[in-house]
Amino acid sequence: MSLQVNDSRGLDKIKYAFIVPTYNYAHFIVRALDSIFCQKSIDFQVIVMDDGSTDGTKSLLYSRYSSKKNFYYYFQDNKGPNVACCEAIRRSTAEYIIFMAADDCLKADYIQTINSILDRDPSLDVVFGRSCSISIDGKRKKISNDLFPLDDPLACFRAFILGDISATTCGTLVKRKLLKEFIDYPAALPKSFDIVVIAHLLLKYRCFQSQSVFVDVYDHNKRFRNNILATKNDAGLVDVMFDPILMGCHDEALIYKAEFLAKTQKSRGRIFFREEMWREALESYISAVRANANVALDLQVLKRMFVSFMMLKWKRTN
Repeated sequence: MSLQVNDSRGLDKIKYAFIVPTYNYAHFIVRALDSIFCQKSIDFQVIVMDDGSTDGTKSLLYSRYSSKKNFYYYFQDNKGPNVACCEAIRRSTAEYIIFMAADDCLKADYIQTINSILDRDPSLDVVFGRSCSISIDGKRKKISNDLFPLDDPLACFRAFILGDISATTCGTLVKRKLLKEFIDYPAALPKSFDIVVIAHLLLKYRCFQSQSVFVDVYDHNKRFRNNILATKNDAGLVDVMFDPILMGCHDEALIYKAEFLAKTQKSRGRIFFREEMWREALESYISAVRANANVALDLQVLKRMFVSFMMLKWKRTN
């Protein structure tokens, strides 16, 4: 890994560090970074960890932000967003980490809202808010309205991992010290490790859900969640989610492992089916049903399993 702009190590402690992993998002990242630098505060640093971009991200960021003393840019060979995010957190010197997606943007009053929340209750460990999802054509906007049962951490954990409630990682604030167990995890983290982080924060720490909209989330075809390679490389997600090291004294949550496995395999099956990867789709759906039929089975899954089976059979005979 090579340092490109500034060096965040050795600085005095500041309040916030925006962590921005990126890979070939030159068309989006300026919008994201500008939304940070327009905040009415100077008590923050921005750490961009470039995960091997080849689209001119480096030169773009040099020309636009290298003069900003609170901007730090690092480059690493392509290892995945999980590794990039962990490396960025290691290099931060702030009390709080704020996760930032390179393809989304903050609302202009984000830091003001966060400061107000922490002033009222400095003991909070995690703060997250609502998001506004914007369609590819920009014509449709939808504000998230899920309410988290934060008074029941176990129920909150289950609802989140099964997709009954959702939260965007972008804009979520976390005390940096709580992330040590993730960045020092002794094995490879799944590509979608942010799901694990949010789930465990909800289960184990004092969280607050603001009703303010923190971020705009832009849909586009290159979003990481739509990436088939990410789907292939997330096979370890379930094991990490229920790793006893991360669960700590909350092993009562282990009862939801089979349901989460079914939900995860069902999601993998859907993505493989969309990509016409019939064998992988069928195998994923079968794994989902075996894990928990109540979670996995619905009419759409049955139709897709049948189509996948027939397509495989057709391939063998042609």
